[in-house]
Parts: sequence; structure tokens; C-alpha cells
Amino acid sequence: MKYVEGVRWSCLLFVLAACGAPPTAPRRAERAPEPSPIVAAPEPAPRCAIEVHTGDAIEIALADLEPFTAAIDRGAATLTPTDDPARYAIAVASPLRFDATARSDGQMLELAVAGERAAGAVTVAPGTLVRTLHARGEQLVAELQLGHRVPGARRGLELAVGPVPIDCADVRAVSSDRLPLATPTPLPSVAIRVADPPLTLRPVRAAPAEVTLTPLERGVPVPVWVLEEHGDDARVAVAFGDETRVEGWATRASLRAPSDEEAIWIEAITADVDPGEAVHAWGGHAAPEPTPEENVYVGVASLRPSSPVLASPDGPRWAESVDVPLEVRVRWDREADHAQLLRIPGLFVSAERAWVRLRSLSIPSRGD
Repeated sequence: MKYVEGVRWSCLLFVLAACGAPPTAPRRAERAPEPSPIVAAPEPAPRCAIEVHTGDAIEIALADLEPFTAAIDRGAATLTPTDDPARYAIAVASPLRFDATARSDGQMLELAVAGERAAGAVTVAPGTLVRTLHARGEQLVAELQLGHRVPGARRGLELAVGPVPIDCADVRAVSSDRLPLATPTPLPSVAIRVADPPLTLRPVRAAPAEVTLTPLERGVPVPVWVLEEHGDDARVAVAFGDETRVEGWATRASLRAPSDEEAIWIEAITADVDPGEAVHAWGGHAAPEPTPEENVYVGVASLRPSSPVLASPDGPRWAESVDVPLEVRVRWDREADHAQLLRIPGLFVSAERAWVRLRSLSIPSRGD
């Protein structure tokens, strides 16, 4: 009996397990782990590279030597603004290859497009000169020149205006070696006033942003045409014949009536000029010819590709020639194993800082 009851209990448990047991809860679908948020890296400040073919005041600094200067007038180079308004980085690609710095006051840059800048305070035209261009964080900021005057004459006015935010793509090398004259244009106004430089203008009356106006000619005031007056402020403007213009709000305390002499000067600088008149923007350089010497060759030679150029016969290398032969003019003491480069097409540099090894040259008188 005990055996039979055991079998019965086993069958009952089996049936309950198969039929009567409560169903097991379904397994919850496993959720894929959420990806961790990825913080994007900040965008780097845009790099500005401006191609130029002329440049002055290129400064080359080498260890244990005084810096020396060079200039290009038919070369190829790239200017890159730095955070210093007075300096660019420059990479010269021809006629020699070298890296250096370049003073802002020796470069000829201009704007390629027209439009309003600095919250509408400055209106520019193609050809507006860029005096300086530098990086301020991720922004490029320029000082512009409005107006081109006749050198040595009382006609015209040239104003340095800045800071003005600028896009790199809007800047190019000056496209001509002659700049058209642009003199101030009288405006409908309630008064003509002058200010001792620099004059600060605000694009709108309550704006914290400012631009300053400074004449490039020393000893002259900033002339402005008063468009309206409001309380302690006045909206003023200066316009030029090339359709450039600067306009904004100044404090009335910074303005005064012109003296009799200043009134005559304002009349002179606004005199009409011949639109065909122009001034030279680039003069170039010429190296002096050395005095003839006995046993010294002065003449044409071919500089071989990728030849080092040295600061002295035993000095450091600061440049190299390009990948094709270059015709140069040299001075070679026939007993020396080095020669000076007197003339390099498209590049001016003192011969005291331009030496090459004799094996880098092909000189006709040697039968090379």
C-alpha cells in the first residue's frame, strides 16, 4: 500500500506541475544600455591664410644673430594673422622658401567685397585697405583705412578705423600697385564739427561696442558731419568718394566747432579730384651694384634647386631655393668656396645675409 500511495503522490505532483501549476512570469526584455553622452570637442579657431605676391618688412630671426629684413615683389607667400596686431606669420614659397614674421605696416591687403561692418558703423567697398588684421579669440579683427589722399598735399584725408570684425575670405592682396584717390564727401548735416583724435563712435546710441577714428596725418583733427543731436550725444558721419563711410554716435562734449584755419582745411580736403588720379602703393626695391674688384666675379649664375641659403659663409641656414634652377646675380671671390647673392628675382635681402656654397651655383665663367 505504501508503494501504491507513493506512486499516486508522484503522479499527482507530475500532473500539478504539468497542468495546474501557475504559469511563470515572462522574462522582461533586456534593454540595451543607453550610450553615454559624448561631448563634442570645441571647434578650433578658423585658420586664415592669405596669398600674397608682394610684402615688405619681413623679419628673419636666427639664433645668435641680429634679425634682418627681406621683401618680396614678385614672389608667392602666405600671410597668417596672429594675436599680435603688429605681426603676421609668413611662409614664403618663392623665389626662396622660408618661414618668418612680417610687420603689418609692410603688407598691402584690401577687402574684396562691399558691405556694412561693425554693426553698421562702417561701410566698406572693394579695395578698402586693411591696415592690420589679427586674431581675437575665434574672431578676426581689422583696422581699416578709409580715404586715400595725395601725398604731400593738403587734399584728402586718411582715417584709421577699428576694431572692425572681418571674415578671412573677404581679405585679399592688393590687386593693383596704384590706389585711386578717395577724398571726403560733404554730407547734408546740421553742423560740421571736429574732434581731437582719436574719436570714439558707437554704432548705436546705447551700444557698448565702439570704433575709433584716427587720422594718419599727424596734427590734424577728425572732421565729422553732424546728422542729428540727441541729449548729450550726436550722430555723426564721414563719407568718402569711393562710397566708404563711418557713422555712429559720439558724445557732444568730444566735438567742437572748427577754427577758421580748420574750416579752410576742411574745404581743401573735400575738394574734387580727378577720378583717374592715383597714388603708388608699392615701389619695390633695387640692390646696389658692387664696385668691380680684381679676382672677383660679379655676374649671372644659376642657383641649383633646393640649395641652402646661409646668413654668412659659416652661418645658419635660413632659406632654400625652389625646385627649379633660379637665375641670380652673384659676387664670388674666386678663391672662396662661398658666394653672395646680390640679386634674386622677386626678392630683396641684404647680400650680407644671403650666401650660398659654391657647389650650389653654376657659373658660366667656370664652365659649369
